[in-house]
Amino acid sequence: MPRWQSFEPYFWSLVKKTKYCWIWQGGLDSKGYGRVWHDNRRQRAHRVAFKLTYGKIPADMLICHHCDNKKCVRPKHLFAGTHSDNMLDCTKKGRNTLIECPWLMKRGNDHWTRLNTKRSKLLLKRISALRRKEWKDGRRRAIRNSRGQIMGTRMVSC
Repeated sequence: MPRWQSFEPYFWSLVKKTKYCWIWQGGLDSKGYGRVWHDNRRQRAHRVAFKLTYGKIPADMLICHHCDNKKCVRPKHLFAGTHSDNMLDCTKKGRNTLIECPWLMKRGNDHWTRLNTKRSKLLLKRISALRRKEWKDGRRRAIRNSRGQIMGTRMVSC
């Protein structure tokens, strides 16, 4: 985008307006949300659309979709809300897998890893072998808190 061209017309030129959603035609991030360079950093397109239409986004607020379309940037389909609001919206629409799949919530001795079956033992063996290989290859890293305690792990690209 040339310096003399203002940002807003450029942004909306990357949007395909359909009857229902306004679809972002620019770049996408790894999760499928639109991305655009704005204010000297890359931002999600639906957040920028909300800012351009309604002004500043309140601190610690997410911009959520009524339409559940990650590429949609139509201001009427966006709303500011907390993480709790977003999860409630997700649950109301039947997309919360922990509620839709109650077996995922089992804890302690009810968890599938505690079952003393051939299948669960085989799966645990495969997972353990995979994790050992990932640690050895350096593709898995520990996530630590400010005290240095391991909170979990994540995959990294080599």
